[in-house]
Amino acid sequence: HQGGVLIVTVSSDKQEATTMVLQSDLELIAKCSRDEVFVFTQNMRTGKPWGNARLLISNGSTIITEATTGDDGVFQQLMPELAEAQDVRVFAIADNNTASNMIGIADLAPAQGLTPVGTIYTDRPTYRPGQTVHMRGIVRAVAEDTFQVEADKEFSLTITDDTSATLRSGEPLGDALAQLGDCGAQAFLLNCSKPEAIDAAWPVMARQDRPVGAYANGFTSIETLKPGGTVASLEARHDLGPEQYAAFAMNWVRNGARVVGGCCEVGPAHIAELARQLAQAGLEITGEP
Repeated sequence: HQGGVLIVTVSSDKQEATTMVLQSDLELIAKCSRDEVFVFTQNMRTGKPWGNARLLISNGSTIITEATTGDDGVFQQLMPELAEAQDVRVFAIADNNTASNMIGIADLAPAQGLTPVGTIYTDRPTYRPGQTVHMRGIVRAVAEDTFQVEADKEFSLTITDDTSATLRSGEPLGDALAQLGDCGAQAFLLNCSKPEAIDAAWPVMARQDRPVGAYANGFTSIETLKPGGTVASLEARHDLGPEQYAAFAMNWVRNGARVVGGCCEVGPAHIAELARQLAQAGLEITGEP
């Protein structure tokens, strides 16, 4: 029952087969974040922690550290080298027994702490034209990793409607598309707008006589963006993850979109999820509209 490597050969007068057998009682469990690794080694035969197991931890191309588990079988250490790693590989050896594990962390993002949040309540879900809207709200700040309500602090509320089928300069979208068509445009795309704004404008897009599509952004609003400014002044949404964005884009596809993608704050994870849903729906992804 000693751990190690065995070479097993089976032969006859004319044929021979050889295989390698790895025998080990060592088991390891590895967990990691973007800045920390946890490893636990255990004797599978006795069920007890395996202390003083030697560890080799790598990112697949570079050895990050060599270490040893404690008497309790645990190794835990901060590792800033994991910030850009695609995976973490752990190899353990103890008394000729070996174990290994690999953890993919390409899509793992650093944990986000609490952020200030505001909630608004209205007295009914829908209203008729001319009815008065009654509302109340609460804004919770963050202090010492907990939500707290700041007493006697005033907040302003601005209500805007940016989901009309118009350009930001006020002209109807349909008029703009007609002029672009007269200029020989091969396709029409809506770009860097909220997904909800693209939804509102889609009936106009769906009536066009050439390929249409959309690249939405992930900002809460673009009201603060002035001519000559940059998107550094804008705030990213926290309610538009990959699945939520893909749901918007797949709705455009079902209603005729032939070109879909993402603009600011829509990253690789969003596009990967969109590509997955397109493939799941049996649609072919090409570079042509």
